[in-house]
Amino acid sequence: MLKSLLEEVRKFNLSKKIVMLILGSFLGMFVLCFFLFAFTFSYREQKISREALLETYQRIDSRANSYFKGIDMAAHTVMSSVWVQQLLDENTSSSQKERYNVRSSASGFLSSFSSMYEDLKCLIVMPDGEYVKNNNSYYMSQSYYIPEQEWYPQLQQKGKYRLDGPNDMFARNVHDASVTIYYQVRNIYNFRPMGFLVINIDYKKFPWLEDIMDSGEQILIRDSRGNIVYTNIDDLGSEWIWEDMQAGEISGNHQVMVYHDQLMDGTWTIWILKSNIPWLNSVYNNFYVFLLIFPVILIFMLLSLSFSHYLTIPIVLCTQALREIRNENYNVVIQNGYKDEIGDMIDGFNDMSLNIKRLIDQNRLMYKIRQQTEFQILQQRINPHFLCNTLEIINGMILCKEDTKAIELIGMLGTMYRYDLKENDMATIGEELEYLKNYLAILEYKYRDLQVFYEIDQKLLDYEIPKFICQPLVENTLKHGFRQNVTDNQVEIRLRQVEGQIHIVVMDNGQGIEPELLLELQRKIGQLRKDQAMNIQPYIGVLNTARRIFLHYGKESYFSIESSPGHGTRVEIHLQMEE
Repeated sequence: MLKSLLEEVRKFNLSKKIVMLILGSFLGMFVLCFFLFAFTFSYREQKISREALLETYQRIDSRANSYFKGIDMAAHTVMSSVWVQQLLDENTSSSQKERYNVRSSASGFLSSFSSMYEDLKCLIVMPDGEYVKNNNSYYMSQSYYIPEQEWYPQLQQKGKYRLDGPNDMFARNVHDASVTIYYQVRNIYNFRPMGFLVINIDYKKFPWLEDIMDSGEQILIRDSRGNIVYTNIDDLGSEWIWEDMQAGEISGNHQVMVYHDQLMDGTWTIWILKSNIPWLNSVYNNFYVFLLIFPVILIFMLLSLSFSHYLTIPIVLCTQALREIRNENYNVVIQNGYKDEIGDMIDGFNDMSLNIKRLIDQNRLMYKIRQQTEFQILQQRINPHFLCNTLEIINGMILCKEDTKAIELIGMLGTMYRYDLKENDMATIGEELEYLKNYLAILEYKYRDLQVFYEIDQKLLDYEIPKFICQPLVENTLKHGFRQNVTDNQVEIRLRQVEGQIHIVVMDNGQGIEPELLLELQRKIGQLRKDQAMNIQPYIGVLNTARRIFLHYGKESYFSIESSPGHGTRVEIHLQMEE
């Protein structure tokens, strides 16, 4: 249905499309503004909720730290008291009655300390395993020995260790949901360890948890062993409570916002949940603000309709002119009655249409000149060097009385230069091969052990290609590949037709190309495929051939060079056959 509707819209003229565009824009802006205001006010409510969650966390964290700091201060007061010091001082000589009085005084002191903190459990453990507690509601396990615990080195180092959850120290009447704090008691004069102060606090008796719920949040606190320190959440199995959140992160959905962080030096975990205000409720509460924008949108729509006709006419005229240019009528001119930016656009369009034809003709001329220049540069580079070398060979033959060979060599040289002097830069493959064979026949007088192998598809002999495609590659082989070879110099030339392409392969068994130089050549060939105007010095022989191929056949052509030091070089060219 949508596809058919779009097809009908495409059949409308420009005026109808503009009206539909404006109406659609109006509806789109209406919906956009609606959601914009909805999410704006929702974001404001979310921000308030986030700030409330952070304030609750900071309040709970501050109270927890303050509470345990108070416990620490009170514990140090107990450990420094006369009764505890006398109880643990082994050097104190006293009668059994005096020792009993000291234990009674220490027990009473611990009971006073316990009553200050909601009847927490506390006891003094002496080096021999004996202990003094504050009341008779719990007992210490006889098999529990503090120095044997794995965390004892931490207690010695820091003088304090906190253990969450179950504790084997207590024989009975101690709830698992509690925290136990161990203190190292030291002599106040020489700081020698004398014993331990142990405090056990039931989570249910934390006084600082009594009023943490004052802003409508739901709270869950767990210790390091998973025991619940505090919660007022009825359904602990809800999935959104246990999402994998990073510490200090706030996440939320359409129902709740959740804040997750650490307490008590990272050993306790806290989740704070707060009801999330739906964004629709936020919109309903502030809908009067949105209503103020509706008249503005309506006025904008009317103004847009009034300008639609003004904009339609020049667009239609430009469309018609573009059709003329597409049909290669570059003399089209649009009548301009506008004095504003639209008039400037029409004037620019008229100038463009008049200049396109001139630029196209100029580009064609430059392209042709460029190809001719490339061809002439190649000829000017090949001919002087080759001519001088050939004349030296002929001179040597004449001096050696080899007149027949000299005359044969002069004939081949004349055939080659008649081929050079043709103004046309295209030649048949047969003519190109004849030129190449004469070239190699002359060079065989210089390279006495040169062997040339041909594999030619005879169907291609009448097909035209740019002149001097193979000769620069062969010359490069003789100049560089056989520079150090004295014997067994071989060159193989293949021309085949493969799937509408001419494949040309030139191979040799010379010394090859060094890896660094090969990579540089391959990189420049890749650049030439994209930009034939780049500088190709040095390596003009190979790269000039590649550039001429890319200029003539475009990106559909292929030019590859592969080599291995000591094993020769292979150059492969693919030329698209023109119909």
